[in-house]
Amino acid sequence: MSEIKKTALITGASRGIGYATAIEFLKHGYNVAIIDIFEDRDKVKNELKEYGNVNYVVYDLRKTEGIEDAVKEAIKPFGRLDALVNNASSGAHDYLLGISIERWDSYMDLALKSMFFVSQAASKMMIDCDSKGAIVSLSSLRADRADGTHMLYSVAKAGIAAMTRELAFSLGRYGIRVNAVMPGYVRTEMTEHYITETPGFIDQLYSLQALEKVLDAKDMAKLIYFLASDENTSVTAQCIKADAGIGTVELPAKKAEHA
Repeated sequence: MSEIKKTALITGASRGIGYATAIEFLKHGYNVAIIDIFEDRDKVKNELKEYGNVNYVVYDLRKTEGIEDAVKEAIKPFGRLDALVNNASSGAHDYLLGISIERWDSYMDLALKSMFFVSQAASKMMIDCDSKGAIVSLSSLRADRADGTHMLYSVAKAGIAAMTRELAFSLGRYGIRVNAVMPGYVRTEMTEHYITETPGFIDQLYSLQALEKVLDAKDMAKLIYFLASDENTSVTAQCIKADAGIGTVELPAKKAEHA
C-alpha cells in the first residue's frame, strides 16, 4: 500500500514568507496548493515545480462569498487537505482618526475575515478526509503591543491570536492542531526598506534581540512546517513568538505623535 501524499494549502504564497513556506512543504514531499491575488501564477508555478506538485488559484480573498469554492479549486488536483497556512495579508500603518469605514472593512476583510473563512472551509475538508491535520496562521508581535501607529494591523493580528485559540478547541476533537506564529522583524521584499533606508537599523535590532541575526522568510518557514507536520504531536492553541528574542524585551514607551 503506497504512502498517502499530503497536501498543504498556503494563502499569499507568491512571495515572502508564504513563498518560502511553499518551498519548505514541497521539500518535505507535500503537494502545495496556493491561493493568491497576484496574477503571476505561471511564473510562481514554474519556479516551484522543480520542488514538487503545485496548483495556483488566483483569487481575491476579500471576496468572502467565494472563498470555499476557491479552496476547493485549489486542492482539487490533490484530493485531500492536511495543512493550512493562513499567510495572506498586508502591512498597514494607520492612525485612529484617519480610518474610514471603507478602509476598516477593506483591511479586515483580508487580514482577519478571510483567515476565518479559509480556516472554516479547510476545516471541513480536513474533517471529511480525516487527515488530522493542522492550521498555522501568521500573527505578529503587535498582537499584544501598541503605540498608536498601526491600529488596523494590530487589531487584526490580535484577532488572529484569539481565533487560533478558539479554532484549536473547536477542532481538537478531530485531531486537528491550530497554532499561530508571531514574527518579529523578518527580512523580506516588503521589509527590506527598513535596512536600506534606516541608518543603523541592524545595530538597533541587535541591541533588542537575544540573537544577533536578521531573521528571514526561511526561518519562519521552518517553524511553520514543524507546527503543521506530524512531528508536532502536542503543540496546539499557541501563539509562538519567532523573533530572535525581541518579544521578551521591555521596549521604551513610545507613543504616536498624533491620533
